[in-house]
Amino acid sequence: MGSIASYWQFRISNAKCYGYSRFSGGGGNYAYIALYNKTEASLWWLKKKEYYNRTNIFMKFLLVSAYTLFLTFEDLRKGRGLNMYDRNRGMYKVTDIIDWLGGLPYEPMFNDDVIKFWEKNGFKCINNNKTMYYKPIYPKGFWYRMFVYLKVVGLGCNEFLFKKEKQ
Repeated sequence: MGSIASYWQFRISNAKCYGYSRFSGGGGNYAYIALYNKTEASLWWLKKKEYYNRTNIFMKFLLVSAYTLFLTFEDLRKGRGLNMYDRNRGMYKVTDIIDWLGGLPYEPMFNDDVIKFWEKNGFKCINNNKTMYYKPIYPKGFWYRMFVYLKVVGLGCNEFLFKKEKQ
């Protein structure tokens, strides 16, 4: 689990429980986290994000424009119209795309690995919302990456609520 495991090991050993006392009435015994779901597209997206962060402003503009156009066509294709503002996410599509493309560090993890790691460190998972992973239906190749990797394979976050077990 690499550097993310080191980070969580540090957080677990150096905190009473991250200040989530509003859940526990002051005891701070709960931890809520959300981590990107690891899929076959994760490495591909990591490379795109690294490229976006090291490239010049002109290329960033082109990448954001192209992805905005792609997602707009996806919205139209799915009958959602030209929704440039997403009320559920509370932001404009372009803001969301810039946030996604530029978002590093990007260290996706398998749902079960996160639960095993935290349980090994004295926590019990009391709630888990998994991102749906849709098996790609397109043939391998260029179109596979364009349509499947860009949108459809469940790249969202898995959400976890852990409770510190009594010692």
